[in-house]
Amino acid sequence: MAGRRRRSGLPRLTSARDARMLQLLVYRHRSWSLAQLTQDFNQSVARPVIESTVRCYLHRACLRSYAAVTKPFLTPRHVALRRKWARDKSSWTPQDWRKVILADESTFTERSARGEAHVWRRPTERYLPACLWTSFKSGRLSLSVWGGFSARGRTPLVRVEGRLNQHKYIDILHIHLLPFVEAKHGGTSNFKLLDDNCGPHRARAVRFYMALHGLERVDWDPQSPDMNPIENVWSVLERRLRARLTPSTTLDMLFDAFCEEWDRLPDSLFAGLSEGMPRRVGALAVASGHSTKY
Repeated sequence: MAGRRRRSGLPRLTSARDARMLQLLVYRHRSWSLAQLTQDFNQSVARPVIESTVRCYLHRACLRSYAAVTKPFLTPRHVALRRKWARDKSSWTPQDWRKVILADESTFTERSARGEAHVWRRPTERYLPACLWTSFKSGRLSLSVWGGFSARGRTPLVRVEGRLNQHKYIDILHIHLLPFVEAKHGGTSNFKLLDDNCGPHRARAVRFYMALHGLERVDWDPQSPDMNPIENVWSVLERRLRARLTPSTTLDMLFDAFCEEWDRLPDSLFAGLSEGMPRRVGALAVASGHSTKY
């Protein structure tokens, strides 16, 4: 019989109990740096250790430092509403979602100087609430546009001058959305509109206009951009704009570039996002209303 000879080596500086205590410390303070974790850990053990030792113990427990995923802040009420929304939409088929127009506004600004936050987690804990970096809505404006799509095509891209209000939103619905519905869906009785709960979208005048023209709306829960795939379209557009060789120097040039890239997007992108809605709803149900990978 042949085998590896047992070697003594240096004894471990910490016990199994200390290693478990270090893991609990990471679970309580996911965003702490390695130096902070080491300093706090050394205050509770008899033999202080250095940062490289702490890193080795964390890596042995499959805990590594990753850039935190930014997601909207969710209160318990938001989580409950999102969970209920997922239950209500779980019976919708891809054919049902093909009749839905997904629309929203987007504001293109310079890349944020906020940087990235890092958290200690396992590879499978990327979307764990404790490992997320929550974002909040910002009032900073640059160039605002409105657009929408369904599995049958896309609306024109509309530039929103100034802050959106109920009157501007009614103009967008009347001038741009209704012709698209007539051309692609054969009338307002064959489609539903999915937009978020911002003030102009839910204003009394807008509700009256939609009722007058037979426009039906899909109910929506707050803080749920991951359930509207138009956010993926905005992300694709942003990457395409930043990859252009000639940067835009004025808002007019930026809007023209927006429209060019919007028209270049393949129809298969919109059809795939629309028909993939059941998977999004299923992911939200599995997450019990918390953040998803979308």
